This record gives sequence, C-alpha cells and structure tokens, in this order.
Amino acid sequence: MANLRRQKGYPDLLEAAAAVLADPRIAGRSVRFLAVGKGPLEGEVAARHRTLGLDERFLLLGYRDDAVRVISALDVFCLASHHEGLPVAVMEALALGIPVVTTAVGGIPELIRDGTEGRLVPAQRPDRLAEALVDVIADDDERARLAAGA
Repeated sequence: MANLRRQKGYPDLLEAAAAVLADPRIAGRSVRFLAVGKGPLEGEVAARHRTLGLDERFLLLGYRDDAVRVISALDVFCLASHHEGLPVAVMEALALGIPVVTTAVGGIPELIRDGTEGRLVPAQRPDRLAEALVDVIADDDERARLAAGA
C-alpha cells in the first residue's frame, strides 16, 4: 500500500518476495503478495517483477480506492520503505489486527515493537525482510501472537 517511489523500497520487496517464495519452509502454503499503488516507478517495478518470475504469486494491483478493505484481507502486512514518517497504512494494518513486517525507519519503531506487534528489519536488506516474512508466514502461532499484539 504505497506510491511506487524509490523511498518505498519496492525493488527490495520484490527481491524479498522471490526469496520467500523459494524458501522450503513455506512449501505447501498458499503464499501470494499483493501491492497496491501507482507512481513513477511503475514500469521499473513491473520489469523487475517479470525478471524475477513472480507472475501470479505477486499481484501488482495498481491504484485502489478500497485499500483498507485490501489490508483487512491480509495475513501479514509488509512495508519495505527506505525512509518514512508515520505511515498510515501501517497504522491501518495494526488497527485491523494484522501483523506487520517492516523496515525500522522513521516513526515506524514508535508503532511496532519487534516481536510484539510485528517484526522490524533494517532498511535496504531484502534478505532480512525475507527472513522475517518467512518466520511469520511459516509459524501459525507466531502470526497469531503478533496479530493479537497488533
């Protein structure tokens, strides 16, 4: 849920998604990524999506006027930003009880305590983002615990 701009870290999110989908710990799980937003990097993001072979496992939905409805359907919310203020989408996910995996930038650490409401990782580290996502996706109890914290 973000504008397709450099600061939002979409290339990192795509790289992390490819690593998550290849991880044997999620074998047998139906994992799909959704991205809502549009902006100046649309072409670049779509090209990287194709290069990584993400196909239907990572849907680029473009602009949606029902973003909160989309968030409410998620099992995990992820934001890969390089810098942020206090992102509304993260606050919406928390209000809906959705565990969050995000970068520890800007005001985000004021909203998310690592291991309580979600997981925090360093910015520009798609490997760490993927690792945290797999930990949450592969462990139903952990996901439920983080959802309760959210």
